[in-house]
Amino acid sequence: MWISAEGSSSTAPLRWVETASGSDRFELFHRLESAGGGHILRRHYSGPDEPIQLVATTNGISWAELGVPRGIQLADLASSAAASVDLSGDRWVVYGRDVYSETPGPFQVARSPQQDWAADRVWFSDDRGESWVEMDVELPLRAEPLPPFVTEESEVVEAVASGSQVVVVVQFRTELDLEALVVDRGLQPEGTTLMNWSMTDDGVALEFTSRRSPGHTRKERFASFGALGLCAEQQELLSRGDQSVIRVYSSSGPVAEQQAEHHQRVWNVTGAGAKEGFVLGVQGRRDALLCSQDGQDWTTEPLGEVAQWADGRDGRLWAASPVAGGMGIDCISCGGGRTPAALLDGFVGLTSFSSGPAGLAAAALPADNADRPSSDVSVSAGEFWLCWSADGSEWGWQRAAEAFGIDLHTVFDLELAVGGDFILARVWAMGMSRAVPARRGAGNRLRKGFGGAFSRLPEPRCFLARVP
Repeated sequence: MWISAEGSSSTAPLRWVETASGSDRFELFHRLESAGGGHILRRHYSGPDEPIQLVATTNGISWAELGVPRGIQLADLASSAAASVDLSGDRWVVYGRDVYSETPGPFQVARSPQQDWAADRVWFSDDRGESWVEMDVELPLRAEPLPPFVTEESEVVEAVASGSQVVVVVQFRTELDLEALVVDRGLQPEGTTLMNWSMTDDGVALEFTSRRSPGHTRKERFASFGALGLCAEQQELLSRGDQSVIRVYSSSGPVAEQQAEHHQRVWNVTGAGAKEGFVLGVQGRRDALLCSQDGQDWTTEPLGEVAQWADGRDGRLWAASPVAGGMGIDCISCGGGRTPAALLDGFVGLTSFSSGPAGLAAAALPADNADRPSSDVSVSAGEFWLCWSADGSEWGWQRAAEAFGIDLHTVFDLELAVGGDFILARVWAMGMSRAVPARRGAGNRLRKGFGGAFSRLPEPRCFLARVP
């Protein structure tokens, strides 16, 4: 289906009603996110060492705290990480880390120090979050110990469910700690840090930097392979950068078993589970689409480019990618592969993209079009359009400024999330944050003030639209 903001929408505009963002005790909960089963989440992030707090709604109006495992935190150092929650079926799944535990979780390689940010635990609940069962796994053991200065790390990068079956994706990475090895060999100049290196035919060119003097002082050294004293595995890791593999585990009980391997380093895995099967979009050095009808036997095929995902946790993945003339929207499912659904003609990017039982919603930025007729109203580069679809092929759209009653020239930020039969939007006006004046501190010393910054203003406006 080809659609264009230049034409008229084939669907009547949605009617947006402004709502309260929630009770006062949830005012610090931000970021809308579709989590499956018609649930929309917001979270309160207090820092990497504090448990995440989540609230959920299924009607777009009333919010309640979501029961999650005690101590759980997202697998990230910032508050922008996805909530790692699948609420699409009767079995709920969540993955992350336990901020109260000092020991690695079952999905963390025990031989390496635990990374504070890495997800190493997976839980499921069959009573809608009242209680949680932590999954266990037997990770593969090495036939021989790791060579010196070689480390192994692992982290959970996705977990989804269909029925009672849970699929967990874990990335394992083995790499050489070159800086520690260089220090051990006495090759690092005192007071410097290894900043860069490159391989040659017979050794490694090392670049160090020092901050002791004003500016950055660079020092270069060459270390032969003989001086480094590398074994075969160390030298292979040095030449390759690292050795990475993702392993897919599944189970209908508390102990997960390995089912498949995919040898590459990934930076994102997006998955969905349905009664037809599981689908995993893997993005890394080689993008791939992994599919399985039962969570055990997996096939692999090329994925293609994906700029943004809308998974919605409801059995299908939706992918948005720039194509000639606009943004292509594709549906990805087990058995169906990747199928083109629509072309959003004239749009250059999506600032928000979400899916759920009610369909899809996107906030889109149009491209400048010098060939427009003079009678047409010009669209500024910073103006949002709202696009929505019940099935991914037939789309409607309207200007966000008109939908929310906001001045056309106001600069604002927008989040969308799709629920069971509704779409939620949170709108932040953008402007200068309040300045902090200079003041006197201890010893009557003048403390530097802060002139403010152009950012989201503190209180968003919240809107709800029922989808016919």
